[in-house]
Amino acid sequence: MNHLLLGVALLAPSLPALPADSVSLRFAWPDHVVLGVERSFEREEIREPGPAPALVGSASRFVWTGTRTGDRHRIAFSDFAQVKEEAEPTSRDPLVQLEHVSRAVEPLLPTLIVDAAGQPVDLEGVEALRTRLLGRYESIPGIAEDPQARQLVQVITSDQMIAQRALEDWNRMVQVWHGVDAEVGDVQELRGDTGGAAGAPVENVFSYTLESRVPCTPGGEESSCIRLIVAQRPRITGNARAAAQMLLGFDFVDGLGAPPSASLDVRNTFTTDTDPETLLPVRYVKEKTWTVSWVDAEGAARKVGRSDRWTYTFSRIK
Repeated sequence: MNHLLLGVALLAPSLPALPADSVSLRFAWPDHVVLGVERSFEREEIREPGPAPALVGSASRFVWTGTRTGDRHRIAFSDFAQVKEEAEPTSRDPLVQLEHVSRAVEPLLPTLIVDAAGQPVDLEGVEALRTRLLGRYESIPGIAEDPQARQLVQVITSDQMIAQRALEDWNRMVQVWHGVDAEVGDVQELRGDTGGAAGAPVENVFSYTLESRVPCTPGGEESSCIRLIVAQRPRITGNARAAAQMLLGFDFVDGLGAPPSASLDVRNTFTTDTDPETLLPVRYVKEKTWTVSWVDAEGAARKVGRSDRWTYTFSRIK
């Protein structure tokens, strides 16, 4: 920079710093609220190189009714309806059919009881839900004669699995955000353990992002909602084959024909558009992706995996 330009730069007034966009996130659902929920599911198989199988998808709807009594909120699930059913698998194998039925009944939830901070304290209707699930699973042809399938049914209808399925989305949408005071754009990272497919705890890296202000309705002009993102990546160190067995429940050498030296990538992202003053959600997207990558004997890059995406849209009825 020459002396003249340097002098101009020194004399120019400094621009004022932009004010921080601070936000306070609080769970403060109305004493009585009824939400219509539209839910869609889409599965994409990853097969590189080569064509991927057709997308698998379904759509359903239900109602969430939130009622406050004292310092407790009761969030009841009702009026479930299937809008678009997933195509029936061509295989009659009981395990294939079991996976298909599991995706069909996945939207069914018990009633959540949460405290004034949005922290779950109880679940109601678990036995009734279990009976409903067992009725669907036991109707699968041949399942009574398949010990592996019967054992899997016991696992996925256990109290632990029902609670895990019921609370995962509530945790990512609401629970973890209550009490946060931060600036828009802020990112926090921490590590924590979650359960794996094999039952052993898995260490994860979580990041929590207050990404931006967004409209509460599609195409809306006023950005009065906030987009919150939870990203989760398991820490995979050492043996990727063992990690796949722990995280995904299968051996990629036997299941995919990949070599033991293949690499594994697993990532989950939970995105919520919500009212910051109440944490009443308007949209929630959950994405879970895993891939196994390797170079084959001919030197070609291979990648096999799966990406699942659930989208929930909430509209206030009352």
